[in-house]
Amino acid sequence: MPLTNLFNKYAVENFLKKQPEPDQARIALEAFYENTPSVQGIRVNDEFLIIDRSVLGFHILHTSDIAWVYPKRLNMKLYGVIPTGGFNSMVFRTRSGQEHPAVVATKGASEELYKYLYTRIPGAVFGYSEELARVWNESIKGGHETWDKLARAQHMMRSTV
Repeated sequence: MPLTNLFNKYAVENFLKKQPEPDQARIALEAFYENTPSVQGIRVNDEFLIIDRSVLGFHILHTSDIAWVYPKRLNMKLYGVIPTGGFNSMVFRTRSGQEHPAVVATKGASEELYKYLYTRIPGAVFGYSEELARVWNESIKGGHETWDKLARAQHMMRSTV
């Protein structure tokens, strides 16, 4: 399947408009899309991350912009009260504070994707806790120094394992 199709044309064109060299970015993005296998709807290399199965559509991110990755179970309720089920997702938070959730079929698939991504996005913090959420919220308001230290420390731990 080509990178640009009826379903993701707007997302691709919007991403390319923001690039300093749109023509070169298109060539690199198309080569990446053709040559990188999708794991649970995610394609990633050292330059790009594409979310094919997102809650909010098709997303293209620069891998270097991803600051935080964690699995999340989204529960659905009818009328805000009656539980009707839910779905698993992998959440990608960017340095600008945006959240990009990707739908994942099962909890097992979510764990597989987490392991796959863990070694491929060295600048991101992986996992979720209330403490990480607190530090994240502070870093969004006042700069990313503390968050970057966390990411470097976690990357060093990943490198030694």
